[in-house]
Amino acid sequence: MGKVDKPKQVLVAISLNGSLLSVTGLLQEGVSMLPVCAVANAVGGKVEWIAATQVVRLTAKT
Repeated sequence: MGKVDKPKQVLVAISLNGSLLSVTGLLQEGVSMLPVCAVANAVGGKVEWIAATQVVRLTAKT
């Protein structure tokens, strides 16, 4: 059986409102992935995991 290549992942910087976050995201096959908790915390938001539906809910501060 041949070797399966791992999808190429590129680290990307995350800038929010002109400020660079201390964490990085990934770009893989045209899809951007980023650490949800870090981004939510940077804007004062809240992250909630809903296990029953396997959904991540982000709530912005009001």
